[in-house]
Amino acid sequence: TTQYDWTGIVPFEQMPYSYNPENGMVSSANNKTVPDDYPYYIGTWFSLSNRIDRIRELLEAKDKHSIKSFQDIHSDQVSVFARHLTPVYLSILEGNTSGLESSVLEELKSWDYHMDKDEAAPLIYEQMFIQLIYSLYFDELGDDLFDEIMGNNILARYHIFALAEKRQSAWCDNISTMDKVESFNDIVKIAFTATVDSLVSSLGEDLSSWRYGDIHTITIEHPMGGVDIVNKLFDPNLGPYALGGSFHTVAPFAYPLKENFKAHHGASQRHVFSTANWDDSKTVIPTGTSGVPASPYYGNQTDLYMNFKYHDDPFTKSEVEKRMKYK
Repeated sequence: TTQYDWTGIVPFEQMPYSYNPENGMVSSANNKTVPDDYPYYIGTWFSLSNRIDRIRELLEAKDKHSIKSFQDIHSDQVSVFARHLTPVYLSILEGNTSGLESSVLEELKSWDYHMDKDEAAPLIYEQMFIQLIYSLYFDELGDDLFDEIMGNNILARYHIFALAEKRQSAWCDNISTMDKVESFNDIVKIAFTATVDSLVSSLGEDLSSWRYGDIHTITIEHPMGGVDIVNKLFDPNLGPYALGGSFHTVAPFAYPLKENFKAHHGASQRHVFSTANWDDSKTVIPTGTSGVPASPYYGNQTDLYMNFKYHDDPFTKSEVEKRMKYK
C-alpha cells in the first residue's frame, strides 16, 4: 500500500559516487560507484553518504596529504549522520524538557559530533536512534516484523535520514492510540524520553558518569573461546575493548541494534601505501597472523589496531629480506 511504500525515501541520484570529477579525487565507503548516466544496473541499496562525505571533507582539507594525515582519516569518528539529525532533535526538544532530560539535552547541544568513547553525547545519540526506530515502526510491524528491522536496519537508516528533512510520514502515527495522530515531533519527544529512561535504568542518574565506551565494546572471540579448558589454558578471546565510532563514522565500529552496543564489525585491515617510497607504507589488522593462541603472533596487532597505530609494511625485496624472521 502507499502508506507502507519504502521506495523513493532517499534520492539516490543525489548521492556522491566514488569518483569526484571536480577534483579527480577517488574515494569510496560502500557508496555509489558509478555516475548517474552509467547505463547498466549494478545495485540499489548503496550506503548513505555519511562516511563518504566525511572522507571527502578530510581529503579536501589539505592540498597535500602525508602518511600521518591518511592515518588520521582512518581513525576519524566525527559523524555526519549525527550532524544531520541532532539539530533536528534539538529544534523539537528545546523548551520541552525538564529535570534530567534538560541536562541530557545540554550534552547534545554542546556536542561536536565526535563519537568519542569517553563522552556521553555519542551514547545518547545512538540510544536515541534505537528508540526512534522503535517509536516509528513497532506499532505497525509487531514483534516478528519489527525484529527484522532491528536485525537489518538499512531501511530505517534511509527513512529516518529522509524524515529529518521531510518531517512527515504515515509511520509517525501510533496506530494503537485511537484518539490522536502523532506527528514526527511527537515521535522525537517520545523517543527522547525513552532514551533517558533507558540510560538511567542501565547507568544510573549521574550523567557525568555516562561513557559511550563503557557499553560500546568489542570482544574478538576465538572459535574455541567458548570451550572451558581452552579458555583456562590459553584465554584466547581478545577484549573487551572500549570503542567510539559507529556504522556512520569513517572508522566504523558497528553493532547489531539488538545486541546492546556489542560491536561485531569494523575495518578488516588498515593500509597506507606511500607512492613516494613504497617501503614507508604502514598497515595493521585487528588480530595477528596466527589463529593459534599459543603463538606469539596471535593477537599481537590487536592493541595497535584498537589504538589506531600501525606497523611498517616493507615492499621491496631487499627490505623484506632485511626484516624477515623466518624463511
